[in-house]
Amino acid sequence: MNSPKIHSSLDFAQQTHLLIYFHVVFTLLNAVILFLPWGIPIGVKIFVLVLIYHLSLPMIAQIYQAADVLALWRFLLPLSVWMVFPDWFLSAQLKILVFPPDGFYKIGTVSAYMAGLWVIPLLLSTYAGLWAKKHYSEVAAYGASGGVALLIFGISEENMWLLSSWYPQNVWIISHTAVYVLIPELILGLTTYWFFQATRSLSMVYQIIATYLVMLIYTGALMFFYFFVG
Repeated sequence: MNSPKIHSSLDFAQQTHLLIYFHVVFTLLNAVILFLPWGIPIGVKIFVLVLIYHLSLPMIAQIYQAADVLALWRFLLPLSVWMVFPDWFLSAQLKILVFPPDGFYKIGTVSAYMAGLWVIPLLLSTYAGLWAKKHYSEVAAYGASGGVALLIFGISEENMWLLSSWYPQNVWIISHTAVYVLIPELILGLTTYWFFQATRSLSMVYQIIATYLVMLIYTGALMFFYFFVG
């Protein structure tokens, strides 16, 4: 069997185009799998999509030598695993977040696919920061990473009830969005960008520690804004 053809390394602009094309196709795949009546539990559908993402994105990035995309995926994967814990705390201890039965295995009270799902929005927001830094400035990079994170997470918070994947309760909710979580999600975008930049040239051990710190900062921000906004 022939091995995949290895292309020459892509420059940043080419990687950006590759990432855009990939996510357009992935979005269309989401529409097909999530909204067509397959008779499959929603939790299984989301898990399949997360699995496809994590198998296909690094493979494509490796084949096309998209170094920035691959480095970012490697950084975000352990962060996504850590992010199970704040959701677990919110749902099991504070009982302000609910993961209803969705046909898929749970880690404590959290649907297990969440351990990989966080990569998708954070990859887009962090890459937006890298793009803004390259084309504008470091200040613009933080604006882009935080702004895109807030946009993506805000849309998700508002619409995930349609999939019956999770929903907030016992907090201040506007439409379907828990207000207290918005600023922590903005902070998550900013800290993810900063720690990725700070540890990119370091070993995986340091990056795992960095992602753990990102999770702690996010958890602290959740608690702070829950206390004051509720």
